[in-house]
Amino acid sequence: MKSVCRRRAWVSLHLWGLFAAPVFSQAHFREWFPQYRENFTSIMRNNCSSVYQDYVTGNTRGATGKSATSRPVVACVLAAVDEAGKANLASAGVVLGLLPSMLSITSSMTNEVGLIALRRPVLALLLAVGTPSANALRTFEQPEPAHLFLEPSPFRVLYPPHLSPRFQIIVSAIQYLIGIGAVTNLAEVSYEVCIRTNVSWATETTYLPALWALLTMVIHVLGTTAMHLRIKVVNQSLSDTVRSECVKFCPRWLEQELVPSISQPIEKIETRRTTWWFLIASWGASIATFWQIIFGTCIFSGILFISTQDAWMVFARYWVSALCCRLIVMFEFNGMKVSLAMNGDNGTRGIRMEPQHGQHR
Repeated sequence: MKSVCRRRAWVSLHLWGLFAAPVFSQAHFREWFPQYRENFTSIMRNNCSSVYQDYVTGNTRGATGKSATSRPVVACVLAAVDEAGKANLASAGVVLGLLPSMLSITSSMTNEVGLIALRRPVLALLLAVGTPSANALRTFEQPEPAHLFLEPSPFRVLYPPHLSPRFQIIVSAIQYLIGIGAVTNLAEVSYEVCIRTNVSWATETTYLPALWALLTMVIHVLGTTAMHLRIKVVNQSLSDTVRSECVKFCPRWLEQELVPSISQPIEKIETRRTTWWFLIASWGASIATFWQIIFGTCIFSGILFISTQDAWMVFARYWVSALCCRLIVMFEFNGMKVSLAMNGDNGTRGIRMEPQHGQHR
């Protein structure tokens, strides 16, 4: 039990160390989700102790393949479960199979996170890691990033006209705490799913659910790269009062990172010419999002040894991480829109478009 607690603490601290830790090579069949914990523990002790010992020692008994030691244990446990229990496990697969597509609806688009990364990259990184999925854009269609700022923010009434420097730091600290909480929750629930369940088509692996969640960061890196290639945010200088509050505990280059977007005056939004690199990055993010949803559906629909009730709890924990990150994205993105509306130059709401090839100013 102590070794299990140490492993869990290690994963919580290092988040995704699951991929490199050799201790996870025979990590299955030791922990179970609450509802069937006693049942599976009893089955392992009374019905499947010999095949489990083979699994631990790596004794294949002449069988071949990567799952030569894990599949007999899976078959033994399932054979000892009654029909009602098997129906419950099957229903859990249906619930979890819907998880990737439902999370995609809740999550933010890559261009929204990318716009935040232009000014607050550390916060954007937390949002990318803490979100288990990304909102799928239509393949090969990339909305003009600057057009996202043309529509007035419907949440403008929620933003006070002025935030004191001290309150800005408080808001920023809350954002980071929520982001860290979302990352920690995502890491913990991914760890539990990895260790307490099996994927029916890859019973020997322990990392697939965590890998699926981690792939979102790659998608957002592509989206952020596309935004850097297409958009330039020109800020007005932060006021001396804001700077003095920040300088007390951080270098000057971190001032922009620690101040909420609503309090960073935007002078204008400039768009650059469309390049092949922009198209590759934006299309790559869109295609990767599609395949991540498919990959996640294959993983979670094949999850074994979790009841429907426990599956709903897992679903809720993934959704909470996605929702928390989405709330921060909406606060920051709409803060940028409000800041541009209040401080932008005399252009089209502070937006300046670069001419495309063949066009003239």
